[in-house]
Amino acid sequence: MNESVERFRRKRAILAAAGLSPQHSVHLAPLTQAESVSACGLPAVLPGDVNQSFVAVDAEALLAEIHGKLDSEKIGALVDACQQECLQAIIRPLGLARALFNDKDGGNVDTVHNARNKVYATDAEREKYNEHTRSNEYNDKVSHQYHHNKGYTENNAKSSAAQKADGVVDAYTGKVLRRDDKKDQDHVVSGKEVHEDRGRVLAEVDGVALANSETNLKPTSRTLNRSKQDRTAENFIKYVEEVKIPNLQKDIAALEAKPSLTPDEQRILADHKRQLQEFQSLDKEKLRAADAAARKEINGKINKAYYTSKKFIKNTAVTSATEGGKMALQQAIGVLMEEFVRAAFAEVKDVWRNGFKGKVDDTFLDALKLRLMRVADRVQAKWKHAAVAFRDGFISGFLSNLITVVINAFVTTSARWVRITREGFMSLYRALKTLAFPPEGMSLAEAADAASKLMMAGVVTGGGILLEEIVEKKLQATALLAPIAPYVSAITVGVATGLCTVLAIHLLDRLDLFGVNAKIRHEHVMAKLDETISHSYTRAREAAAAFDPPPLLHLT
Repeated sequence: MNESVERFRRKRAILAAAGLSPQHSVHLAPLTQAESVSACGLPAVLPGDVNQSFVAVDAEALLAEIHGKLDSEKIGALVDACQQECLQAIIRPLGLARALFNDKDGGNVDTVHNARNKVYATDAEREKYNEHTRSNEYNDKVSHQYHHNKGYTENNAKSSAAQKADGVVDAYTGKVLRRDDKKDQDHVVSGKEVHEDRGRVLAEVDGVALANSETNLKPTSRTLNRSKQDRTAENFIKYVEEVKIPNLQKDIAALEAKPSLTPDEQRILADHKRQLQEFQSLDKEKLRAADAAARKEINGKINKAYYTSKKFIKNTAVTSATEGGKMALQQAIGVLMEEFVRAAFAEVKDVWRNGFKGKVDDTFLDALKLRLMRVADRVQAKWKHAAVAFRDGFISGFLSNLITVVINAFVTTSARWVRITREGFMSLYRALKTLAFPPEGMSLAEAADAASKLMMAGVVTGGGILLEEIVEKKLQATALLAPIAPYVSAITVGVATGLCTVLAIHLLDRLDLFGVNAKIRHEHVMAKLDETISHSYTRAREAAAAFDPPPLLHLT
């Protein structure tokens, strides 16, 4: 380009010496076109020909022409990309995924959170809990174990000794319980709840020892303890406010409305007033704080026991490897199937244009064999791409399963979201790979631009998976389409997903967040201008050599 610029500068200097100035519009010269203008429309100006008109290039028209060609090329590429993305969407996330994956609510590994919500990844753990409830039901015998455990009796004896000495603070009211007050030792999280906790059973933690930790044992009045029973803190608060206090107030009002009371009624009235006072003195925040502390310790022990267990680690490793293998197959087979479909369509086009047989004397089987061999060669040539896709698919599938397990430790995911996580992570993996290890010659801005498009493709694919569920349900509601609903939804949504992917990527191109597209257009325009100038220069020298050598010696 530097040589072209230098030639342009020399020509400009000659024009200036001749007293001429560059034009920005086309002027027709009285001379013939062969005499006055080169093949590409650039002027052939002779030194000293001040009175001679010339033809100059319309810069804006030339740029418009170059940009128009570039835009037409982009439209062609956009159509090809639409075909490719539609094919990929149908074959990979919406086609092969159905055959390879059996997604279910909660993922492939049991978690404490999911078990407590009655969502199990394995039938073995579900049956294990069912057997626990059948053979180890919480009854008086089991309750006795929870209330006569060594930890319980020692803690109770300690608080009773403190009560006899200086009094002990009621954990739920903040008042001091004196020697004559009736005190109980309460399981903040009831023994029944701990015993029937699905998470505890999954983690195989001893319920008696867990329920009788010091944090879960609190002294309180007998009235509050025996009214609380196996209720949670919130349920107990609601019960006290909506049931106990209103009922006591009603009974007290009825007794006080009587003109006279029997000794039993007087005793009942006094007892009701004492209970009302105790229930009204319940400190909801203290109760909630005690409940939160107890649950934190219990959950911490259960989570630590389960998530560090060999059972969990083994299940996570096995399922992650399995999911990685399935994802690897999906990606590798997808590459080969996509090439097979493209090759097959290319053969169909060729048949349409040129006929089925290549030669007149070919038999049908010979022609068919030749075409099939061409398809097979194209598919075989993709084996390296398939190997790379297999590797990337395995890594992505393995990691996406780990992420799904982590998510399900806190939130139960639906089967559809498990699938979205898997397909979305594939796009995320590709984007991060592009950013971390960009291809040779790719700048950071170009890598960021490519990564943003990969992420956009992942987002659109996730939307396509959600849309597929809606479309499939609508089709299944129609008796005629119900048998083929999965296939129709996969194809239609696959096409829609592919088109949306390409349009979204085209939108990113238009936005040009990283300036990559502008740089490409600039380089394209400069290359075309360089080509035009070089071509004009060559033609000008050829014309000078043929017709009028002396005046154009300056071009050498």
